[in-house]
Parts: sequence; C-alpha cells; structure tokens
Amino acid sequence: MDKKYTDVVIDDKVYTVGGEDDSAYMQELAEYINQKLGELRADSGFNKQPYGSRQAMILINFADDYCRMKRKEQELEDKYAAQEKDYYQLKREMVNLQLRMEQIQLQNQVLSAGVSGNSEDTKKLMSSVADSVRKNGSDRHGKA
Repeated sequence: MDKKYTDVVIDDKVYTVGGEDDSAYMQELAEYINQKLGELRADSGFNKQPYGSRQAMILINFADDYCRMKRKEQELEDKYAAQEKDYYQLKREMVNLQLRMEQIQLQNQVLSAGVSGNSEDTKKLMSSVADSVRKNGSDRHGKA
C-alpha cells in the first residue's frame, strides 16, 4: 500500500506526516494530541516543569490512555467470552429440555393409546421410546 502524506498542526507547528491511513485519520490524531497538550498545559504545575519533564509527562499521559483502553478492551473481551459461554450452556439446557418434553409427549401418546401401564409390553415400548428420543436428541445436540 502506498504511503499517504498530509500536513497536520500539532502544538501550533505544521508537520507533514505519512502513513497508510487517510488524511482525516491523521487529522484526528493531531487533534487528540493537541487536546491532550491543552489538558496538561491547563495544570499550572505542568508548565513549571523543565522541558524534559514535560515531555516525559506527555508520554506518560499517552501511555496511560493507551493502557486504559487496552485494559478496557480486555475486560470487554472477557465479558463477551463469559456471555458466549453462558449462551451455549443455556442452549444445551434448552435442547435437553426439548428432548425431555418430546419424551414425555411420546410417553403420553403411548399411554393414551390404551396400553396398560404395568405390562411388559408397555415397559418395552416406553424403553424403546426413550431410546429413540435419546438417539434423536444426540443427533440434534451434535448440530446445536
């Protein structure tokens, strides 16, 4: 990618800067730098410091802003990861509840068909229904 050059004003001086980003972004950076310099100069203690100390304070302030943003980014990433984990746990629980509901519905259908609840045939049929629901559920759960 070609470098793009643009003139920006920082601390009342014009600088030609180059980068891959567009002119508007470079102007935004210069504006942020000027804002930060204005904030620091508003503190009378800053202005009394020797030049080297003022430059160090400027760098420390930029580093502080950067580190705070990185920390906030990490917090947001951690929060997102936790929410995503919760989402998938809830989704698994929902699938399990749906499977249980289907199993109960099938058992009700078997019982409402008039099969006696105590017979061996009923127990075999209910076991077959449960196995079928589990098999269908594991197929569905694998796709969830």
